[in-house]
Amino acid sequence: MSVIINPGSGEVGGEVSWENAYENIKAYISECEIPMRIIRSEHEDDEGRYLFVLKNDEYKYETEVEMPGLPLDKVRYVKGDSRNVFEFPRLYVDGSSWLWYLAVVRKELIKDMLEYKREEMYEKLKRINRQIEELESEGKHNV
Repeated sequence: MSVIINPGSGEVGGEVSWENAYENIKAYISECEIPMRIIRSEHEDDEGRYLFVLKNDEYKYETEVEMPGLPLDKVRYVKGDSRNVFEFPRLYVDGSSWLWYLAVVRKELIKDMLEYKREEMYEKLKRINRQIEELESEGKHNV
């Protein structure tokens, strides 16, 4: 008995090519809920996947997608698809493996990212304000 935790992760079987991966990444970008552009790609495959670095300038969002180099119909698994999920290779997004429909960038992800950055900035501002207050307090004692 074998247990498969992430079907489709690991090496991509079959004939792969950068050209297929490029067509796939264009289809992937068209499904993202924010505009993305390719800022870098690598033509060497890693277990049948090709690296594309995507960016959105408005939200300062950048992500790495390792796209399988099979034809689109063998890579794009969408929710409700009647085909067997075990037959589809996963995309690696920032190092984590995902089925196509779960890997697509959604506005909710960007919202969460921005909220996290806001909280992080708020904490930094609080630390800076404390440091300013400490310096001002020390300055009053040294007069």
